[in-house]
Amino acid sequence: KAIPFVDTAPTYGKSLDLYKICEIMVSPVAFLSVTPEINEIVDILMSNSHGAYPIVDNSDGGALYRGTVTRLHLISILERLQDTGFASVETAKVTKRGTLIDIQTNASNDKYIHYNVLEKLHENNPIYKDGTVLTAFLLEMRNSVCAHTLFDLRPYCNYSAPSVPQEMSLHRSFVLFRALGLRHLVIVNKYNFVVGIVTRKDFMGFKVEEKLNKSGEERYFEPNPLVDIELT
Repeated sequence: KAIPFVDTAPTYGKSLDLYKICEIMVSPVAFLSVTPEINEIVDILMSNSHGAYPIVDNSDGGALYRGTVTRLHLISILERLQDTGFASVETAKVTKRGTLIDIQTNASNDKYIHYNVLEKLHENNPIYKDGTVLTAFLLEMRNSVCAHTLFDLRPYCNYSAPSVPQEMSLHRSFVLFRALGLRHLVIVNKYNFVVGIVTRKDFMGFKVEEKLNKSGEERYFEPNPLVDIELT
């Protein structure tokens, strides 16, 4: 699958504790709101090939982080909408924020696709593997009757996806990333607004070196001045 192998530690001449994770993060970030239009989902899938996207609540101050949703799940959801003939559009809920599509399963009266069903949808018809087929499918969705209808992504959001503050040391961030076996790590500011993201590629030794070398600033360890204060 061409997934980069993450080393035990990135190779760099200086201690990574002297650097912050924000110095190697990718920014700005492609993200989705909790209730995007079908058009927005299609656009983000067509504009890049990222494996996952942050889900946010849009507020006046920025994009408040909620969790993540994978690319495969988004494609599977759109496939399900196409397979059901958009029957759920007529029975969609109307809220103050607009119309939310709820995907109905044939097996039960449940409101949303079960996780195990969602995981198997792309296995039966892996359109994501063929760029031409996927592009044609996404264009069809963009021109569909529900293109401007809002869709509720909250049931498909991974709320356990970790995030770290942008001031966190690069070394600590790497230890967390590797220990949890992550593929994506969302970076937030002190208000929990999404400001960046890092993937396995960003932790590759040559990538780390390339980004950190752009800054000519010398980094030195500065001990906490409060340690030497004698309390009387």
